[in-house]
Amino acid sequence: MATRANAPLSSDVDDPRAVPYFLWDQPITVAELCGRLASPDPDVKAYWMVWGKLLREARDVDVWRFTSAAGGR
Repeated sequence: MATRANAPLSSDVDDPRAVPYFLWDQPITVAELCGRLASPDPDVKAYWMVWGKLLREARDVDVWRFTSAAGGR
């Protein structure tokens, strides 16, 4: 059985249990990423959206699955 640390990366960003391909060096699940993007702490949210990975590593079409122009999922 795979653990998160050695779970295969997935392109299925709709599966909350999947480790998305763009989090290749920090194996957290889609559900965990969504939780961090919903954090009330603006530094946590900014890290995962901008500096952490999402805008830097994810394909454009996948970025919009986690955010919107209005600022939320």
